[in-house]
Amino acid sequence: MTVASMYINTMGMACPIGLNWQAACAAIRTGTSLFQELPYLDNDGEPITGSRLSLLDENYTRTQRWCALLSYAIIDAFSKKGIKKLADTPVFLALPTDSQGKPLEVASILPLLSEIVRTNLNSRNVQIVAGEGAYGGYDAIGLAREYLQKGSHSECLVAAADSLVTASPLLDLYKKHRLLTDNNSDGVIPGEAAACLALSMQNSSAMAVIRGMGFANEPALLSNDIPLRGTGVTEAARNALNEAGLAMHDIDFRLSDAAGESYAFKEQSLLVSRLLRKRKEEVPLWLCAEHLGDTGTPAGLCGLISGIAGFAKDYAPGARAIGTVGNLCGQRAAIVLDKQ
Repeated sequence: MTVASMYINTMGMACPIGLNWQAACAAIRTGTSLFQELPYLDNDGEPITGSRLSLLDENYTRTQRWCALLSYAIIDAFSKKGIKKLADTPVFLALPTDSQGKPLEVASILPLLSEIVRTNLNSRNVQIVAGEGAYGGYDAIGLAREYLQKGSHSECLVAAADSLVTASPLLDLYKKHRLLTDNNSDGVIPGEAAACLALSMQNSSAMAVIRGMGFANEPALLSNDIPLRGTGVTEAARNALNEAGLAMHDIDFRLSDAAGESYAFKEQSLLVSRLLRKRKEEVPLWLCAEHLGDTGTPAGLCGLISGIAGFAKDYAPGARAIGTVGNLCGQRAAIVLDKQ
């Protein structure tokens, strides 16, 4: 069953290889990465490798880092409209939780963000979406769609930002055996980024179209012994395809938040084998993490932006993509993206 499409009118991105979406996506296309030794050591005394924006003060906290990255991404998205328009725009902001694992409060981050973008943001227009991992960005898009369908605003902004290159997230990755080290080849390289999309239910010179969305839960987690069968990502993708009125063989390429762990790649393999019912030579998998590392919350939006850039510059392998994301809690989401 098809539903109303949602249009992506503008977008913004900031990461270690580019402070706007054009520069970042051009760097991704050419295979550029800036992986380097971070000023942290693992328990074996070896330097931890990561991808961080060297422009930022190395003494910045996690919040200061993602907030600075977010400001670059927002300024990029509003480069044509003017940043003052942000004050009247509803914002759905996917962010990591605080050090105690609690959702951040709007009042705690709005003054800093307003100062950086030099615009007084209205707290009533900002909703923080707290969700672990890249799922948060897709969840924010789903909430934005519900909001826009009510008709009170014609456009809203979905944004996500995170930094995994400071002490606390690095320690968390290490404790969960998810950090790529000499003694753990099945891990991720930590990174940082911010991304945002301006969404509307009206087609006004849109860059791309969201045709369908799907959400589900995966019972097999890294933290339990349930065999992975890919039921969560498959259900999410099937729901998104059903909304779009499409099948897997209509998709030209995939976008994923997979960042290096075999679990995520097995999940992608299961997704294709379960949903592809007609012969298709390949459905290429695009991974921002190959160039940015694991960026956490914004990984899904970064993937969508890379796909849209492929549409805009005519180097994508087709006009339709499906993006999938997840988190350690088992939440899975999918989006069918169409070239405008």
